[in-house]
Amino acid sequence: MTTHPYTRLRFLKGRSLDDGFALVEGADDERFHDTEFMEWSLIRLFQGKHFPILTGIGEADDLWVSPAGVVYLIAVGPEGYGLHVGTPAETGYVWKWRVVVGNRTTYIQHIWGASEDVVVGWGGGILDPSPDPTLPPVKLDLPTCWMGGGDTWKETPGPGWAYGMGGHDFANLIAVGSDGLVAHWDGKTWKKEVGPSLMNLIHVQVLPNGEIYGASGRVFRRTEQGWKEVGEHLGTIYGLVQWQGRLLVATGHGIYRVEGDTLSVERPYVGAYLIAAGERLLWADEGHIYEIGGPTERSIPLAEVFQD
Repeated sequence: MTTHPYTRLRFLKGRSLDDGFALVEGADDERFHDTEFMEWSLIRLFQGKHFPILTGIGEADDLWVSPAGVVYLIAVGPEGYGLHVGTPAETGYVWKWRVVVGNRTTYIQHIWGASEDVVVGWGGGILDPSPDPTLPPVKLDLPTCWMGGGDTWKETPGPGWAYGMGGHDFANLIAVGSDGLVAHWDGKTWKKEVGPSLMNLIHVQVLPNGEIYGASGRVFRRTEQGWKEVGEHLGTIYGLVQWQGRLLVATGHGIYRVEGDTLSVERPYVGAYLIAAGERLLWADEGHIYEIGGPTERSIPLAEVFQD
């Protein structure tokens, strides 16, 4: 990444600083708009060391890591654009490009999982080209969804333009997204519900007791009477995670804890622009990756990670 004048941390995942993943992107323009000349590098954080395990051109679209360490990366890889699945092996990672979720008519943009066997990818594409090549396609960007994990995937219609996914199994999923989209998957079909507002919903979490929270600038809780706003307006929300029995909200001015219909400050005066909940809690600001929940609080300068 040192060959590019501008570098950023795009994704942060994992259990701790000794067992984590950081996806770094490099570009020639500070706004990262010219993707043709961008590069990405997936950095492994392992036992005090950090080193690249996969690289590619362009920008990466999404990253999820299963509890067993299987990596699901959506990006342009050695074989092409699509979903790249990395399985841990004695010599590193064995990578497979899942063509079934990266074909010519649909493209995958997001990935999320609840467990090893419950993984959901979603995106869209041109599904019905016009019979007349001089005319535009009949349907553009019809949302599509893929459910499975590892080597087995099933394609289904998508819930709409979703940004976040939550749930515990394939019989009960919730998706949130563009223009207040809220949709429920009952194991067979997606059914749209009335959302809390017409604003885009980016994040969603389903608690072990079944309570559902969504967030995008504000935090909302779903009740029998509809969605109820929790606490005050927080501005940009960068993440919504569950950690050690707490529901945490990441913002540029602190990490907040959701307690019923109220918000409490969990970690004041920190810029949590990325957050990951595993055995430890990880978050990143513009200069470091931080970890709490272990014997001591630790951090890694981003400048060291960017050198890999």
